[in-house]
Amino acid sequence: MEKSIVALLDDAVKTGLNVALVGEAGTGKEQGARFLHARKKGASFYRYDCLTDEVERWSLVAAFLTELEKGLLQIPNQKETRFLKDIHFLDQKQINALLDRLHTKLLGNQQSSSVILRAGLICSCEPERAKLSPWKELIVQFFPHEITVLPLRERRAEIPLLVSEFISEWTQAHQKVISGIDERALNLLEEYYWPGNISELKSVLRQACAFADYHGIVSAELIEKRIRPGATVTAPGGVNF
Repeated sequence: MEKSIVALLDDAVKTGLNVALVGEAGTGKEQGARFLHARKKGASFYRYDCLTDEVERWSLVAAFLTELEKGLLQIPNQKETRFLKDIHFLDQKQINALLDRLHTKLLGNQQSSSVILRAGLICSCEPERAKLSPWKELIVQFFPHEITVLPLRERRAEIPLLVSEFISEWTQAHQKVISGIDERALNLLEEYYWPGNISELKSVLRQACAFADYHGIVSAELIEKRIRPGATVTAPGGVNF
């Protein structure tokens, strides 16, 4: 039986190694990074989002390396987490520059490479880039604990729990009582292919909650209006979802 994502993240915390979270867009990689940080009881969480324009990406890489170097050299027992989000948005030149600096500047000032391998670093990447050079080299060399974050269509058993969590989150934020979700609505969510993964599920439920009656439930009608046409998809091999 495959381990749940929570179990995989807990295993990563035990190793103490830097972590690469590899998965499709919307699968919850940033939530995974924040979960790892919370489990480690770290002091601060720093997020570097690579989805920026060309000039900003170069500045981001420089800032990431400068702050990392400062932390490693001046605070050897630091418990900070640095999350390099969506490294697939960095181009080859930027990744090569990042690799070069990590090798020459940072490793040159350390007794052992094991220091940087346990520096509280997390990166996220989409699967196709994670297989290619030089993104693959960055992950293999500096993020040795790689976790595959499966798409939601392969984690259907988690959907009821996610639905409950997202409805509760929305009702607390908007101070509106929603009694739950009806069985047919939940079945629709469990059968849908979820091309947008967890992000799409969360968006669908937010909209459904907004239109649900006060003290009412999330109905199948509310869900049907908000999932894409062709919700049941025939996957390779003729299996209907």
